[in-house]
Amino acid sequence: KEVVMELKTQIVEEIKSLIQTHGTDWKCGFNRLNGMPSNPITGATYTGFNALWLGLMGVQYAATFNQWKKAGYKIKKGSKSIKISRPSVSTKIDDEGKEETKTWFRPYSVFSSECIINFDTPPAFQNETQACKELDDLLLVGGTEIRTSQDGRAFYDIKGDYISLPPVEAYTATQFSTATQVRYGTEMHEKGHEMGKYFDAFKKKFDRAKEELVAEIFASMACIGKVQNRMQPENAQYLGGWLKGISDDEKYLSDAVDQAFDRLNLLTEMAASRKAA
Repeated sequence: KEVVMELKTQIVEEIKSLIQTHGTDWKCGFNRLNGMPSNPITGATYTGFNALWLGLMGVQYAATFNQWKKAGYKIKKGSKSIKISRPSVSTKIDDEGKEETKTWFRPYSVFSSECIINFDTPPAFQNETQACKELDDLLLVGGTEIRTSQDGRAFYDIKGDYISLPPVEAYTATQFSTATQVRYGTEMHEKGHEMGKYFDAFKKKFDRAKEELVAEIFASMACIGKVQNRMQPENAQYLGGWLKGISDDEKYLSDAVDQAFDRLNLLTEMAASRKAA
């Protein structure tokens, strides 16, 4: 028991040290794949009404006339543009000296990639990850349904009791982690959320910030010795972001480490039982 307590204390100190070194500027390590309509020139994804409208029209790629022209493309004669909108913001000082901001939407035109001469669809993403059978098996323990979605999100649905993940082709290397580490860090993070369903603390009083800490610490510990040797800087950046504004952050973090240990121990026991069966 003393050894476990010492290990947990070391983990807390390691997290604090990494946060101090690498800050809280966490960046997602997976892309959206053929989901939302996008601008192939800028790489930006259309959102809101623009995404809905372009999607209803079956448009995957669209850009303005000038953007296509500047990139060296020519638009087919007789092509029709599509009207979408962009927000405009103006600020003025009212009679009382207060700043007043107004936002409105103004229309502009884009052309679908189908209107472009010799436009080649961007190449499909390649799988940059290497499979880890041990972690693949852990993900399936408990029989929870694993769904794959093209919308670029990863989450555990509590009501539906399923995990949704991006395709393996979506994961890319980051500044500190390989694509494989990003993939399994994401998958184990969501598995960490799922394991919470076996504990009363998760059911009775849901604390989003602490839950994110628990899942990320769980993921880091699950991956150590399999696809990484120690906690990654991205793990610490993610944790640091959720610790912002917590007054007694060391106690809060220690409690999250305890819960992560409990969930990982249970998962390990369930995996062992599954093998023995």
